[in-house]
Amino acid sequence: MSTKPIINTVAPAVHELINMLFAVEERAAQLGPELTDQLIGLIMWELRQQLIWPQSIVDLFRWATFSKGIKAAGWEGAGTWAAERLAGSPWEGGPHAMEASYKKVQRSLPSEHKRPLTHRPPQRSL
Repeated sequence: MSTKPIINTVAPAVHELINMLFAVEERAAQLGPELTDQLIGLIMWELRQQLIWPQSIVDLFRWATFSKGIKAAGWEGAGTWAAERLAGSPWEGGPHAMEASYKKVQRSLPSEHKRPLTHRPPQRSL
């Protein structure tokens, strides 16, 4: 008779770790600041162990976080919001780097997956 082991000896896949990271952030109020920081630190440690971060992956993490920042803090505050959440991670950067990565990924997406524009860029006067 085979029994399921109590402890899984296989590390979670990268996509599972990323999902865990976002789940912890979404439940931060319920977990409390100390446990949230510890869980994020543990997940980030495992991610660092598994991956070497090419710029395209950095851009994807920044894009995902900036996208959440648009919902949380609006367009103007999204860069700062994302930079604060990614500080100390392999994807850290300033607010302008977050916005640049967001725009870079948005340009590469098929039109049906792009975020709809909710504002118009300022018009240049002639």
